[in-house]
Amino acid sequence: MQKFDSAKFSGKWYEIEKSFEFSDIGSSCVRWEIKNGEEGVYSAVGKGVGLLGNQLKVTGTLKTPNASEPGKMRMHYDGLPYVENYWVVNTDYDQFAITLSCLELIPNLVFRDVLTILSRKPSMDATLKSQIYDFLISNNINQYDLFLIDQEDCSIL
Repeated sequence: MQKFDSAKFSGKWYEIEKSFEFSDIGSSCVRWEIKNGEEGVYSAVGKGVGLLGNQLKVTGTLKTPNASEPGKMRMHYDGLPYVENYWVVNTDYDQFAITLSCLELIPNLVFRDVLTILSRKPSMDATLKSQIYDFLISNNINQYDLFLIDQEDCSIL
């Protein structure tokens, strides 16, 4: 994404739709808090509700390896051995963001791309979602395995 502004991207984001991942089966209420740190480094805290109603939490650090491409980051998860590319493909900072991450499951062999539609609110207007899908289609970004993330009954968080 050209001219990415990390300060505007910081804050709370709700997952609205996401590519299918086995680790997400039964989870709901997924949201992220991104906080600016030192230049090119951001903290990321993800929370959600698990299949059994338990609270889920993952923490990590987003780092920008190339200052000339600040929207192309690397996510380092705390306590996990892998790192993933985390790219902000499009955002207006106030309503939505589209991210694409690539996780290397087996080095140089098995990769998994994950597309996520984020919103500043727990729900998204149908018109805005349609505009996002138009963007995905016009940029040849596969949106066919996206599924809705339930953002209701999230009082545990």
